[in-house]
Amino acid sequence: MFREFINEFEENITGLRDFVELIDPLLAEHHKKIETANVKNLEPLSIAIQRHFAEDEKEKQDLDDKFKEVFDGDIKVEIDDDKKISFNIKGDSTSLNEAFESMGKTQAQIQLLYKNSLISLLSSVEWYFSQILHFHFDKYPDNAGINKKSLTLEDLKTFETVRDAERYLVDQKIESILRGSFKDWVLVLKNDLNLKLKFLNNYYDDLTEIYQRRNLLVHNGGKVNSIYLSKISDSHKSEFKIDDKLTVEKEYLENAIDQFHLIFILIASELWQKLEPESEYRGKYLMDLGYDYLVKNNWTVSKTANEFLMTDEKMPVASRTAAQLNSWLCDKNKVGKEKALELYKDVDYSDKSLLFQVALNALKDEQEFCLKNFGQLLKSEDLLPEDLMTFPIFEEIRQEEKFKEFAKENDIMVEYNAK
Repeated sequence: MFREFINEFEENITGLRDFVELIDPLLAEHHKKIETANVKNLEPLSIAIQRHFAEDEKEKQDLDDKFKEVFDGDIKVEIDDDKKISFNIKGDSTSLNEAFESMGKTQAQIQLLYKNSLISLLSSVEWYFSQILHFHFDKYPDNAGINKKSLTLEDLKTFETVRDAERYLVDQKIESILRGSFKDWVLVLKNDLNLKLKFLNNYYDDLTEIYQRRNLLVHNGGKVNSIYLSKISDSHKSEFKIDDKLTVEKEYLENAIDQFHLIFILIASELWQKLEPESEYRGKYLMDLGYDYLVKNNWTVSKTANEFLMTDEKMPVASRTAAQLNSWLCDKNKVGKEKALELYKDVDYSDKSLLFQVALNALKDEQEFCLKNFGQLLKSEDLLPEDLMTFPIFEEIRQEEKFKEFAKENDIMVEYNAK
């Protein structure tokens, strides 16, 4: 059951990412064409800005003469305390207005893509969360707190069995939970499902803000209100004030997708640990999750996923060892080689497989050891050529001339994208 709804959630996340990646470049290209078409119409604004920031009178006079050649009137540039630029235009602004209107439309289309994608993300998360709750409460209905609930006679007449009535009450409970805040969700997971959610600590504030921003977009046109400010953390609160209009930029959307994807896979995984502790499929999902973000250079998210797998004592030692190595690789990229080296410089993997020994030495930048043993690993097929050429842990050594000579000598022609 866990595999079924995790797979569907993964498909939803992948589909959302693919959709954005497909549409975003098309809209960006269209916006660029509109900008190019309006370069001449916007020239007066460009000159007015240059004139405003001119450092001496001669430069200012030259720009003033140039301005008069392209615009019959005047444009004053005004900059407020927030460093936002506005224009006070005197003269025929028809061409400028047309340029702003056409460019505004394309920018609005891009914003609509990001906003609707964020709303779609939270809809997928809500569905997935409801599956987690249904799975748990169907298995342990007492945890849903429905024993003391009452039903009307009319309600009872609609049910064929007591089990049907029980499911109805569970459905009501879950609907009530989903209507709550993100904070309410977390309390349900901790109190009703008895999950610890230690991995959530560093993400809680961001996830809460994303959840509340979605609510603003749906119910208040994205305009900041007191409800939004009362729900988010102080660190986020300082960024906004009442009536600010919130937008969704591409980086914000990507970060929201990454964080909700990570945390809700881990929520299901922690429940999975409790109910099916021996299931090795969980290790595969977690390994794939951590590795996918490792390949994307999202060190923070990848490290969180790998740390979760490392501490899952029912998973195979090999999976947990690989997760530890990937976690250290995240540290190496986040805090730098010297600081990260302190974490693993004294680690001894002599009792582990040659592949793990080579991976650890790659982390330590012991390239001679790696080059000495790559051949044996390839011969035994413990390491495949495509893995040697793509595993992030071997990225640095792949840049070395000695490795390139090794690859050529061993006829390793796998294509890969070097950083």
